[in-house]
Amino acid sequence: MEQAHTVRRPAENAQRVRAAQYLRMSTDHQSYSIDNQKDAIREFADAMNYDTVATYEDAGRSA
Repeated sequence: MEQAHTVRRPAENAQRVRAAQYLRMSTDHQSYSIDNQKDAIREFADAMNYDTVATYEDAGRSA
């Protein structure tokens, strides 16, 4: 059985934190595309007061 994780949101007046995102697409069969990953990370970053200042993208395909 999977455990639910609680994400604590920062206080409204909390300072924003600079962060980088790493996006990876390993196979053509992977259903969570680079664009889907960007959207999910953007939503999480906004909720957590993160400013995404760099993106590392690995769209290569492995066997």
